[in-house]
Amino acid sequence: MASVLCNRLWLGVSLFAGLIVTSCGASPPPPYPDTSAAPAPEVATAPPPPKIETIPAPPSSAVVWEPGHWTWTGTDWEWSSGQYAERPRPSAEWIPGNWVQQADGRWIWIPGHWG
Repeated sequence: MASVLCNRLWLGVSLFAGLIVTSCGASPPPPYPDTSAAPAPEVATAPPPPKIETIPAPPSSAVVWEPGHWTWTGTDWEWSSGQYAERPRPSAEWIPGNWVQQADGRWIWIPGHWG
């Protein structure tokens, strides 16, 4: 009798474990953009000074201001205006991107990210 109960219990545990493994593989997690794929642009000239932006009132407390910055088009500097972005989680803080001068004098863009 005890062996029958043990066999049934083992069968139940095995089926449950198989169900968990099957269901875990059924729905892959949502894709997230891979920001590491694109190489950071390197530019021989320094970016212009940042533009002064008038920051509008936030539409909600769930957003944070991402300041504008200069982007390199390959031939010239172009201003990308700031914008509000929704926080990925309530405690997230936006760490703005910036241009950093390298030892060889060239400038490289370090993208902004959520901290």
